[in-house]
Amino acid sequence: MAMKKFPVGLFYPKNVAIIGSVEKGGWLERVKQFKGKVYGVKISVKEKLIGNGIEWYHSILDIPDEVDYAIISVPADSVKDVLAECIEKRVKVVCIFSSGFSESGDDGKMREKELYDIARKGETKVIGPNCIGLHNGEIGISLSYRDEEELGKGNIAFISQSGGITENFFTVSETYGIKFGKGVSFGNACLLDFHDFLDCFSDDEDTEIIAGYIEGAKRWKKTYG
Repeated sequence: MAMKKFPVGLFYPKNVAIIGSVEKGGWLERVKQFKGKVYGVKISVKEKLIGNGIEWYHSILDIPDEVDYAIISVPADSVKDVLAECIEKRVKVVCIFSSGFSESGDDGKMREKELYDIARKGETKVIGPNCIGLHNGEIGISLSYRDEEELGKGNIAFISQSGGITENFFTVSETYGIKFGKGVSFGNACLLDFHDFLDCFSDDEDTEIIAGYIEGAKRWKKTYG
């Protein structure tokens, strides 16, 4: 199935839902400078104490507002059900942070195939699994744990398959005063692959340079039949 292009506008969510773990040093650090609203879903009582000011819900379907960007951070076996709820909710973009898919062997490949079958039926743009999703310094969503005073707005976009490489790249670049305006870690490319984001940034008037790290490209007709 041919995917519709990932629009640049989807890098500007007005709200973020974090589904699963938000422990200190985790996703709260990546969105602590986010200028929009943050929701917590399926969070433990202990973790609720960490995220003061966040609205908590049992399911993303319970959130009364439209959701622009959802981050799934639950065990691999639970991801498909959560993703199905996100698609039912018509979430615009979903980042599947959870690992345990095609990178982990045959069972993981089957789980990833299930995600593909679910994702291709909706309009939701699905990034991952096994990734850290979107970066937009202008609105305060970061791919880095660095405690930057200001993420800033740069003219460079970075596309990476590896979350670890992305974090290291951002950290090293920061020491040279290089700021990334936008970026994405897309992981196993269940639905969206390198070329989707390359097309996206090619159309972005704020991006003058596109850098990338890629480990391989998938052709889904061949991979999933």
